[in-house]
Parts: sequence; structure tokens; C-alpha cells
Amino acid sequence: MNKTAPTANDLTLVVDRIIDAPRDRIWRCWTDAALLKQWYCPKPWRIAEADLDLRPGGRFNVVMQGPDGERIDVKGIYLDIKPLRKLVFSDSQTEGFIPQPSSFMTGYVELTDAEDGKTRVVWGARHATPDAVQQHLEMGFEKGWNAALDQLQDLARTVADDGPLPGLRYIDGFAAAVPNANRDAFREHAEMAACIFQELGALQVVETWGDDVPDGKVTSFPMAVKCGADETVVFSWIVWPDRDTRNAGMTKMMADPRMQPENNPMPFDGKRMIYGGFQAILDF
Repeated sequence: MNKTAPTANDLTLVVDRIIDAPRDRIWRCWTDAALLKQWYCPKPWRIAEADLDLRPGGRFNVVMQGPDGERIDVKGIYLDIKPLRKLVFSDSQTEGFIPQPSSFMTGYVELTDAEDGKTRVVWGARHATPDAVQQHLEMGFEKGWNAALDQLQDLARTVADDGPLPGLRYIDGFAAAVPNANRDAFREHAEMAACIFQELGALQVVETWGDDVPDGKVTSFPMAVKCGADETVVFSWIVWPDRDTRNAGMTKMMADPRMQPENNPMPFDGKRMIYGGFQAILDF
């Protein structure tokens, strides 16, 4: 289905296609700059440059180049990212949510599984005015976007599906037993650490205080950290954009003077803390 004609209250143009390739490969083609350059512009135009920072507020910058040397610089950002399912991007703002003086459209793509290993791709463009919709139609929206999707399909069939998928983040998880008397000290310690982690590239740091953490007969959180009667289990996690950022961040964290014991003593027994790094395989 291709929806290309707006109604009185409809400022959105949509191409709705079934692509003969798995969803994870199509996601790679949308989120890997080297792959995006190979299909995003219908020939004979091409993407000469692509600079992607896959996070809300991150860059979605491309340079389109025509066969006679024409050049169109498009600077925008990602507004929303649902790994393997949805991207929303716009030229209304640049990196860091900085407003631009003018905007042509906000684009989005939605991916869902179809039969026989295929993928439904809904690719749309939202406009502010009917005039902008008409301009997009006159530019060849339907023919151009369908040609680009043909190129996407051809490319996606050849893409390797190994390695972490872009946008699926890396998680560090921690559990520890903290003396109840040290709750405020733990919060202060954790807040300082969280600020440093974010300086080093972490996207999110969450600290939680145990509320419903039952004892177990074989295994449990309290058993794992040898939680005493006067202690509470805390569970924490750090979200990183990828493993490389995490590895570099952790190395710098260990050397940061703000985290040395004399400057920020650990208000719990670190020997009983359990931790690990995890590659996300699903992110809703």
C-alpha cells in the first residue's frame, strides 16, 4: 500500500511496503551510516556523507549529491528510537534539540515482522502545511521513496546479521547489600558516581533500594550478596550506547580521583557486590 495523497486534515505522506528481508537487517541498513549511504537516495542521486548518532537528540545528518554536482545538506536529529521497531527524525532541530529557523518534514519509519521472514516497512513524512505536502509530492515523493526502498531491499538481502545491532544498548548490572544506617551515604556515593558515568558516556544510571526482595531456598538476591538482618539489597544498572563506550568509560572511571576510596568511600562491603555486563537483545 502506498498512501500519497493528503486529506484536508492529513499532512502526512506514507509509503507502506513489504520488504523481502528480515527486520534486523533492515534495521542495520537504517542505523549504520555506511549502509544508509548505499540506499537512502534514489539513483542517480546518492548520499555522499552520513553522520549518525543513534540516540534521542543525536545527529541525523546527511549530504545528498546529484549527478550534476548538486548538493543538499540535511541536518537533523533523532527524536525517538525504539530499537528494531521505530525511528523518528526531523530537520526541525539539530543535535542537542537546537531549533532550526525552518523545517521541511519530520520523518519516521516503523518495522514489523511479516510472513516468510519478510518485514513490513511503514515510512512516512509529516509536514506542517498543505503547501509543504504538495511540494513534496511535486518533488516525486512516491516514485523516489519507493525507488529508495527497492534499493534498501536489495542491500538488506546482502547484509551480514552478526554482531550487536545498532541501538541495542549495553547494560552493567550490580547488586549489593548496604547497611540500613548507610542509606543516605549510599545515595551520596551513588550520585557522585552517576555524574561521572554520564560524563564518560553513560546514557542512564539507576539506583534502587530493595522493597520486595524475598529470601529464597536455593537462590535469591539476599543470598547472592549475603545480606544481613540490618542490611538492604540494592540493585543498580548503567545504560551505555555500546560496549566500546562502556569499556572506555569503566577504565577512566577506575582512574578518576573522585572515585578513589579516600575521596568517596564505598558505604558497603564491595567484596559481596555482584556485577556483570550484558548486551541487550530486546529493548522496548
